[in-house]
Amino acid sequence: LAVVAPHGLHEYEVTETPDRSLALTLFRATQQTVGTAGEPDGQLLGDLEFEYMLMPFTGSFDPVHAGRLAAECQAGVKWHTAAELPDDQSFLAVEGNDVLVTAIKPSERLDGVPAKSGIVRMWNPADKVAEVSIKPTIPVRAAHRCNLAEEPQEALQAAKDGVTVSVPARGLATVRLDWE
Repeated sequence: LAVVAPHGLHEYEVTETPDRSLALTLFRATQQTVGTAGEPDGQLLGDLEFEYMLMPFTGSFDPVHAGRLAAECQAGVKWHTAAELPDDQSFLAVEGNDVLVTAIKPSERLDGVPAKSGIVRMWNPADKVAEVSIKPTIPVRAAHRCNLAEEPQEALQAAKDGVTVSVPARGLATVRLDWE
C-alpha cells in the first residue's frame, strides 16, 4: 500500500507496533512562525483540508507510476468547448517510461536577452540508468546536458528526430535544447 500525496507529505511514520500503523502528521502549529523574531499566525487558525490517495499494488512498488498519479491529481481537470477540434499535437515528446518529467520550460535569460532554448528536466527513481529520447517538433540546432543552474556541461548529439540522453540511476538530467 502506498500513500500518494499530491500536495505534499511533510512527515510520516510506520509505527513500531504489531499492526505497523501508518501515522501522518497533517500540520504543526506554533505560537510564532518558526525562525522569525515573533511573526504572528504560526497557529494555522481556520479550516484546513488534506488530500491523500491510497494506492494498493502487488509486486514491486513503481515510483514512476506513483509520481505520474500524483502529477495528474495536481493538474486537475480542464476542458474547453469548440465546434471543431484541431488535430492533437505537442511541441515535444519524451519517450521512455522509466523517468518522470519534472519540468519543461524556457531556459533562463542570458544578459537580459530572451533565450531561444528550452529546458527538459527528468528524474529517474530506478536503480538502473534510463535511456530517454526527447523528440521536439521544432528543429533543434544544439542540445546540452546541463546542471541545475542550466549551465551547459556536455554537448549532446542533436539528430533530426531528437536527442537521446541517459538519466542516471536515482538521478536527474537537465537538457537544454537550442532551437533553430
